[in-house]
Amino acid sequence: MAVHVPLSSEAIVECKLLMMADRNILSPASGKPIITPTQDIVLGIYYLTKERESASQLSKLFADADECLYAYETGKLNLHGKVRVRIDERINGTIKRSIVETTPGRLIFRSAFPDDFEFSKTNKTITKALLGKLIDELFRRYGESTTASIANAIKNFGFTYSTKAGISIGIDDMKVPAAKEQLLARAKEDVDKINSQYERGVITEQERYTSIINLWTNKTDEVAKVMFDEIEADREGFNPIYIMADSGARGSKAQIKQLAGMRGLMADPFGKIRETPIQSNFREGMSVIEFFQSTTGSRKGLTDTALKTANAGYLTRRLVDVSQDVVINELDCGTKEGLLFKSSDEGADPLSQRTLGRFVAEDVEDPRSSSSGIILKAGTYIDNEVADLIKETGIEEIKIRSVLTCQSLKGICQKCYGRDLATGRVAEIGEAVGVIAAQSIGEPGTQLTLRTFHVGGTASADDTYLRARFSGVISSLPPLKKQSDGTIYVIEEGFIKGHRIDRIEIIQKNSVRYSSSRGIIQEQPLKANQKVEISVKNGTNVKAEEEILRIDIIAPEDCKVRSVKKDSIIISTSGKKDKRIEVPAGLRPLVSEGEKISKGDPLVRRSFNASFAGTVKIEKREGLESIKLISLVDENISATSEQGKLIETPSIIGMEPSVLVRAEVGIKEIIGLNPSFRPIISKLSGRIEFENAALQKEGNDHIIIKPSQQEVTSGTALMMIWKGSEYVIGTNDELLVEDGQQVEIGTKISKNFESSNSGTLHIVREYISKDGKQKVLIVRVVEQGDRQMLAYLNYTKPSASTTRSKSLSKVKKQNIKLVSKCHVVRHDLFREYEKNVVFLNKKLEELRGVRKEFNAKTNLFVKEQYILPTQKTISEITEIEQKLSKQREAVTVEKGDLIIKYFSDFLQGARENSSEKAGMTKDITGGLPRVEELFEIRKPKSTPACITPVDGKIHSIDKDKEGGKDYCVIKGIDNSEYKIDIPPDRHITVRLQDEVKAGDLLTDGPVDVHELLKVKAETEVQQYIVSEVQDVYRMQGVEINDKHIEVIVRQMMRKVRIDDPGDTEFLTDDLVDRLRLSEENSRVTNLGKNPATYSLVLLGITKAAKHSDSFISAASFQETTWALTQAAVLGKRDELRGLKEAVIIGHLIPAGTGLKKYREGANYEKVVTESKIIEQDITKKELVPTEL
Repeated sequence: MAVHVPLSSEAIVECKLLMMADRNILSPASGKPIITPTQDIVLGIYYLTKERESASQLSKLFADADECLYAYETGKLNLHGKVRVRIDERINGTIKRSIVETTPGRLIFRSAFPDDFEFSKTNKTITKALLGKLIDELFRRYGESTTASIANAIKNFGFTYSTKAGISIGIDDMKVPAAKEQLLARAKEDVDKINSQYERGVITEQERYTSIINLWTNKTDEVAKVMFDEIEADREGFNPIYIMADSGARGSKAQIKQLAGMRGLMADPFGKIRETPIQSNFREGMSVIEFFQSTTGSRKGLTDTALKTANAGYLTRRLVDVSQDVVINELDCGTKEGLLFKSSDEGADPLSQRTLGRFVAEDVEDPRSSSSGIILKAGTYIDNEVADLIKETGIEEIKIRSVLTCQSLKGICQKCYGRDLATGRVAEIGEAVGVIAAQSIGEPGTQLTLRTFHVGGTASADDTYLRARFSGVISSLPPLKKQSDGTIYVIEEGFIKGHRIDRIEIIQKNSVRYSSSRGIIQEQPLKANQKVEISVKNGTNVKAEEEILRIDIIAPEDCKVRSVKKDSIIISTSGKKDKRIEVPAGLRPLVSEGEKISKGDPLVRRSFNASFAGTVKIEKREGLESIKLISLVDENISATSEQGKLIETPSIIGMEPSVLVRAEVGIKEIIGLNPSFRPIISKLSGRIEFENAALQKEGNDHIIIKPSQQEVTSGTALMMIWKGSEYVIGTNDELLVEDGQQVEIGTKISKNFESSNSGTLHIVREYISKDGKQKVLIVRVVEQGDRQMLAYLNYTKPSASTTRSKSLSKVKKQNIKLVSKCHVVRHDLFREYEKNVVFLNKKLEELRGVRKEFNAKTNLFVKEQYILPTQKTISEITEIEQKLSKQREAVTVEKGDLIIKYFSDFLQGARENSSEKAGMTKDITGGLPRVEELFEIRKPKSTPACITPVDGKIHSIDKDKEGGKDYCVIKGIDNSEYKIDIPPDRHITVRLQDEVKAGDLLTDGPVDVHELLKVKAETEVQQYIVSEVQDVYRMQGVEINDKHIEVIVRQMMRKVRIDDPGDTEFLTDDLVDRLRLSEENSRVTNLGKNPATYSLVLLGITKAAKHSDSFISAASFQETTWALTQAAVLGKRDELRGLKEAVIIGHLIPAGTGLKKYREGANYEKVVTESKIIEQDITKKELVPTEL
């Protein structure tokens, strides 16, 4: 790689000012500290600040820190022993004294920090994460140079004490928990139980697999927890392995789990999780089979690392090429446009975090006041204070200036970009934000590819839990029924419901903490002159917006208000000096200038109001007074998954809530499981039977499928459940009641039978002899009945030779994988029924019975009539029916029993977007290609999802009679109807009467962004790409600020395609820069001519770089011959506006101090003079790079 040596004095000064380590404390990608201490330093600091219970000497009290450290140095104290020390802290310029419990180690660590840095922030065991937060806070409070010198001091302490600690690993440090054997034995029993349920047909193959994977994942975590607890208790928490993991110096719980717990589930070479875990750990050693089982994961890790590095590098190169000419060129482009950020956006950071460092595009109203008071004006810069205000007031949405909507002709403007993340200040003119964006996105790509093998191919199951949408108390669960084998099913449709809970806590009279059910937490520190008053009584009901608690600052005596400012009030009392009263953040003045105030009146107040109508409960415990506001109405607490996406919880089989009624839950807490099966549950107790259903036994599952139109013309597949009695009226008997008549218990229905129950009489079957002289009837007296039609099920045969679909009974096992939806029947219910049906049909065939249907008077049964040839056959069938009637009584279901599971993707392998179903492990091998796919706007390889073309309602979902294809009809707002064909390998995810918006997905499957652009607004498509890219990085725990991705997406949508050139200089189908087009259009319009019309295009990064305005840049990227030929033919002119073309030509880059405006006239002189003064200053100080 090239080595760059700065030669000119300007270059040397610039390098010293911009590139020195102490000038680069924050990461330009995320704005978080980049110089966080690692490894040995973390280990040393953790060791230094850890406390040891047995060495505690709390009886000793020291006058100050120096006296305590003197005692430690003379050997009277242990480094980790707790002692009491009097500490002087400078807070807001005044010295505050207090006696604190601490250790000599923590006092040594404190000496690295400034006097006015709160001791409470360092008086704890310091881990890597805490060190990162401390450095971030130091940078925000004290700036670069102080932070650099403190980081240096931390480094020195870290190395010193990690050396003194002498931490090393010995084999005895790995403690294998004694409880492991018991836990594993219990797990094996549970696996056997699941397998036996499968063999009895209660659960499907897919459910069995998912249950076993979940079981072993939980058991591995349980073993790991027991093991971690043992290691933590070992040597009072000074076990070397525990120290390394807990401090964050090296290793993680996942790795220690493999050292002394159990290795757990492994993935096979295709990424599918094997259902037999490795039960040994590295301490015990693995068997040959276990070792072999774990090799595939290790190999995969190593090959991925080697192959993916090149990919990430190439991605970075393309990103730089597409965005290298994006530089901040002006202060404000003057646009009124912006992006709307909402607090409810799925899976995103809090609103205050996402808007930090940006400018507000539109006035924001105060949500707390009913009158429309403006809290943030358009053009306000959102710094940390404003972000805190957003958090406090609970603003729901803000329109923010964004790079995506910037109207600058060249580059972008300062206001649309906002904060420069590397400095924490607003970005300066000349900042090369394009290259920074490209590097911020590309650089983690290389890291992520290297991150796969760290867990050694161990699999982790996806989150399949339901999580609470708000914190509250559970008010009702869907009714449950326990099956005989202990499995729990949810029976009736219903959500888990709950009441919201907001909390206000007064903590040791030091602070008031407000926690809302939505997860917003605000804390108000209390000072001596502040008075807290609870405005409501325990058990009372309050309305929304009613005051619950207030914090007041009271007038100390009679006085007059001299002046009222945002942060202070000045009062004058008789004959004394004016007194200044501070107004803390969050409190508001109640008085105005010149007002006379009596002693005890409030001057300043903060009210905590009820955010909803509810009941107040006040509890007092030691040092804590807690006020709970419990909402009066209960609502669906239906939950969110790990990513924050809403999941509905209707009747789900196997959904076992992990909470009880009246249990309190926190936001995002697990409240149940989330399997993906939709059952048919019995609405009543009675006998069950099916009509027109072709049956196929696959493994241990019965699949019911309605025969295709070619095979059967009559009827549809039906399921009947009925409660009542059945009678065979033979040839010697006579029916005395008419079909459809109501009968009571004891009513004589024939000469030989009385009805054993009340209900309606139905004739179900008639057997008539050919001469018409003899007749046998099967009648039922039905109390209650339920008849359901089963959905049509798709089935396609894999071979292309025949277009005709075959009936399922003739299908081999491998072909069933193409059944995309099916009903799986519990066959422990079904065996008897199936036996009866088969036997009866066989006999009728032997007896040459001819089937005829006759009109039904009720809609419960399909009535049948059979013509039999002789009297002998009639008596034979009577005997058979009498036997079967008794057997059929056995085929009963109880109300609430599970009968059928409607199961999509039955027996299918992994599909692109359903990795949870197949239990695939995800690593960046899925991630990097996904980022590439998004930036290149590639069309998905598999069938894309169907997209809603208009806003409207789902009017109908049906099947085409001729082609047999599914289709969906959407009724638009204007009542126009749109028919959308559903591809056979896609499943509809919407239901009838659902409201949909243009761009919503109708089916599962990957999204084609080009199609999305046709129906959705441009900014919505841009935001979709940004959020999809963020999802990939977030999944890997990498933080990248949205604005970097926005810069790239802006470049992808910079061009438009000319539809009609009008009187402009362009040609049809030209790709033109949109701002260049708007310039040309306004020029033509001013001359009274026709402007050009255009359509939006979304270019992938390679294509966007290829169609760059600069042919030098395009030629140096890819396809050089094409780029130069094109430029020559069209007589192109390169303005040398980008960084790349300037470097190639040998000019200074038009960014930073190389910007034209800094190099012209007085500006240039000023910059040169300033740089010379700085250079002299640096030479005097003999500046050397700060050690970090």
